[in-house]
Amino acid sequence: MMPASETSSRRSSMAFTEVQKTAVNLLDPLAGRQRTYSASSSKHSTQQKSVTMMNPKVAQDVQTLAPRLANTYKMQPDEDKRFKCKDVTDIIDHVLEEQLKGLSYDPDKCRFLLPSIADEIKEKVKQLGFDRFKLVCLVTIGELHNQGVRVASRCLWNTETDRMATSSFCKNDLFASAVVFGIYKE
Repeated sequence: MMPASETSSRRSSMAFTEVQKTAVNLLDPLAGRQRTYSASSSKHSTQQKSVTMMNPKVAQDVQTLAPRLANTYKMQPDEDKRFKCKDVTDIIDHVLEEQLKGLSYDPDKCRFLLPSIADEIKEKVKQLGFDRFKLVCLVTIGELHNQGVRVASRCLWNTETDRMATSSFCKNDLFASAVVFGIYKE
């Protein structure tokens, strides 16, 4: 049986050891992932601990570099910063026409073309300056064979602030549909 003073100091050193194990280097790209320590190889385990231990000086520097922003508690966007569906639809029309006007349907080409179309639409919509909106862009391309196609999506959102713009393109044997969601971040 240990005296009470030894027991409390032992507990505090155990708690400190646990804190050291969970400390993560902020400059580590794998920061935030849970780390496991194996006791089988003491050399390997020591190297892994030394990589993940946080240097107090680095932590202090990172904290001083991080900007301190106050919450605005804005529940509605400013009137001039609202998501304008007409402007976004015009961008979608322009990008789809520009990218797909002379193209015939080829599954391999379309697979590689889809991300670039979605990124271009999203970048041009960002330039409109819709502050505090999360933008989600979905693009669908398919082959026309006298079939009907329905593209649907559902999400939970605030009908007062959140909006969506959609447009489609049909030419030759190819169709494309693009949707941009503007979801207000409070």
